[in-house]
Amino acid sequence: MHGVSLNVSCKSSDFSLIVPCGISNRPVASLKELSTARCKQMDMLHVKQKLLAAFAEVFESDIARVNLKDA
Repeated sequence: MHGVSLNVSCKSSDFSLIVPCGISNRPVASLKELSTARCKQMDMLHVKQKLLAAFAEVFESDIARVNLKDA
């Protein structure tokens, strides 16, 4: 089973012992650390909106909020 994990604005040093997917020759980083100077307004809401929009476009689908209590 696979999933996705995005480190938005945390310090990558907090994750120095994690080896995602067994790829040991690549470091863990946050999106904020990797972003350009013009993208300094990196926050969870911004990333969530962009991720959901890209997911919907790639998979040609609509994203809907679901209340699991009602499901």
